[in-house]
Amino acid sequence: EPGHMNLNLRNTLIIFAPVILVTLFDLAVKSYILSRPEMREFLFVQITPVANKGIIGGYFSDAAKPIFQIPMVALGFFLLVLLYFIQLFAPVKSDIMRIGISLFFGGIFANVCDRFIHGYVVDYLPIGFLTLNLGDIFQYIGIGMIFVLQFRKDTFDEKRGAHLWV
Repeated sequence: EPGHMNLNLRNTLIIFAPVILVTLFDLAVKSYILSRPEMREFLFVQITPVANKGIIGGYFSDAAKPIFQIPMVALGFFLLVLLYFIQLFAPVKSDIMRIGISLFFGGIFANVCDRFIHGYVVDYLPIGFLTLNLGDIFQYIGIGMIFVLQFRKDTFDEKRGAHLWV
């Protein structure tokens, strides 16, 4: 049907598998790191666990608490519904672009789950002035993919886009 993506098994996996894999992998790594507080290095990578009560890099960690009182389950559900509708209705024909979008949402969802589980996000990779985690890195990878792919002619379906917005 014009205007939205066919949700067969293949397309459903392209949408949700990256989110699930990123979330499970990120939470498993965080659990491993938290279970070994003495660990300071893993495979030549420095590990510095930090309880991030703010947003990326710990910004706004001293902000008014109501900002972060949004129920995390509702926020996680909202993100998954938003991902579903973006993927369903966006005029994207590139599977790689769809995977990039899902990696971005997967990183966000992993951190939302972490905030729900711990009350904060576990960051552990010091990079410059920030301390990040794999969820953050997957967000950056997804954003990078989206940015690069938006310039390719074969990324978007212009016919489908015309049905959506007109």
